[in-house]
Amino acid sequence: MNSPKYFGTDGLRGKSPNGLLTPEFTLKLGKAIGYHLGNSGTVVIATDTRSSCHLIESALCSGLNSVGVSVISMGTLPTPGLSYIVSQMPDVHLGIMVSASHNPVSYNGIKVLGNDGMKISEDTEHKIEGLLDNHPLEPSHYRELGTSRRDTTLITTYIQHLKETFQHLDLSGWHIAMDCANGASYAVAPNLFRDLGAKVDVINDTPDGNNINAGCGSTHPEIVANLVRETGAHMGVSFDGDADRVICTTAQGGIVSGDDLLAVCALHMKNKGTLNKNSVVTTVMSNSGLEKSLKNAGISMVRTAVGDKHVLQALLDQGITLGGEESGHVIFRECGNMGDGIVSALKLLEVLRETNTSLEDATAFIETYPQIMKNVHTTEKIPLANMPQTTAIINHYASKIAGRGAILVRYSGTEELLRIMVEGEDMDEIQSIVSSIEQTYNAEKREM
Repeated sequence: MNSPKYFGTDGLRGKSPNGLLTPEFTLKLGKAIGYHLGNSGTVVIATDTRSSCHLIESALCSGLNSVGVSVISMGTLPTPGLSYIVSQMPDVHLGIMVSASHNPVSYNGIKVLGNDGMKISEDTEHKIEGLLDNHPLEPSHYRELGTSRRDTTLITTYIQHLKETFQHLDLSGWHIAMDCANGASYAVAPNLFRDLGAKVDVINDTPDGNNINAGCGSTHPEIVANLVRETGAHMGVSFDGDADRVICTTAQGGIVSGDDLLAVCALHMKNKGTLNKNSVVTTVMSNSGLEKSLKNAGISMVRTAVGDKHVLQALLDQGITLGGEESGHVIFRECGNMGDGIVSALKLLEVLRETNTSLEDATAFIETYPQIMKNVHTTEKIPLANMPQTTAIINHYASKIAGRGAILVRYSGTEELLRIMVEGEDMDEIQSIVSSIEQTYNAEKREM
């Protein structure tokens, strides 16, 4: 089966309103989803804080209503919050999250969740795309229009779930610096951490529709690292735009990646006998040093393709309870069906509380190989299989550093970027490899 045409690694993603997610396309997508549901049923929609969310939500609602599907709009909510709420509402058939996650405000996205709270399968994505491209989608077969209503109180269901999950966690005496990325976490995280007893200093918690992820959040952890040093906090937490990922920082300002968070929690769970199969799931992007560190601790690592939906599928297929990505998506199966940045941060604090240790000491056992990630902007994603010179240089260097490093070159599933990742023992060598691959790619692309 070919890869989906419109859906990427995390739903549909594109610029709005002048890119993929135009009002016309989004209206048609709403109809296609409605036809997939059989011209009936109920869909719940939530958004992050982007100015384009209202336009996209309105078009989706119009498309869904026009073919007989009803809509409940919840307003601003973290994606994992929508996942939990949908899974608790038996009369709801799908959830739709309007968000471009960590991307800048010029982008937006649409994530479609099943009534189990999980992202829909690739097979379902293909079916919806088939309706988009090959079906007239005329609203001629419905018996009556769907209805739309707004219910912003449903967010309390998610908040109460988090409070009950962590009711045992006493954060009294802990000082947390928090960056909400001017995104969806601002409506949940600061008060939740305070309710659990923590002192919280918050930045980027005043969204205006245009400042989401603007030089802040999980892609800029140095911002909260500075706040940690300024305030004397014990640690920092940075969420992304829809709060499904988190990057933390130590009291000294050191960056704690999703890999690091995963490792700390995995080791603690193994010591308690709660890490099923003494294994974790990560992606091909995870640092080789993580695999070595976990192996030394008696923990096996299973790698998947990039994307938290692939991580979740491996967890389900292999009966493993913990997995995640270097970017900060970490999935605790006991807590839900997707990564939740708020849950991940609290799980990490739970470990630090139970072991009476600092974040810096807790991560000391993790070895990290030098790694460079270079994003190369591209206007056309030419398949690498059709670029023999680029493929040859990648294979050459992969063979050269085999056993002491790794190379991964792929197109982003959410942005117009070629991502070049190289890791190894020597920083000068991997810098040279990244430069050679980038130059070869750009030169070959100009020739085509």
